[in-house]
Amino acid sequence: MWKSKASSISTVNSPKENKRTGYTIPAGWMVMVISSVVHLDPEIYENPFEFNPWRWEGKELRSGSKTFMVFGGGIRQCAGSEYARLQISIFLHHLVTTYDFSLSKDSEVVRVPSPFFPNGFFMNISKCSNK
Repeated sequence: MWKSKASSISTVNSPKENKRTGYTIPAGWMVMVISSVVHLDPEIYENPFEFNPWRWEGKELRSGSKTFMVFGGGIRQCAGSEYARLQISIFLHHLVTTYDFSLSKDSEVVRVPSPFFPNGFFMNISKCSNK
């Protein structure tokens, strides 16, 4: 039985023992799939911890991919995923072409498994001077 959670963590609970790729999952155990962690695999994505918005350019990104899971997957995939991609693309275009960003001080990043900034994340945002 699959359960989808709003936090992009999917879980599966198997009623019987399963053997997958050399691992045994005992009956009744819950397995969590944290889709964002898939994007951090250096065997799939070169320099996964480096900001690179073009990382996926030229790759075939389909809804059933096991290496690109932004909007979940399967029958519970987000119904508005294409609309969301369009909206965020327009927003990001205007954001990065209108404003300059810089860190105001160094920040510690902890991945547990999602990025977390225990001391906060401080940045300067200013309108581009050429606009």
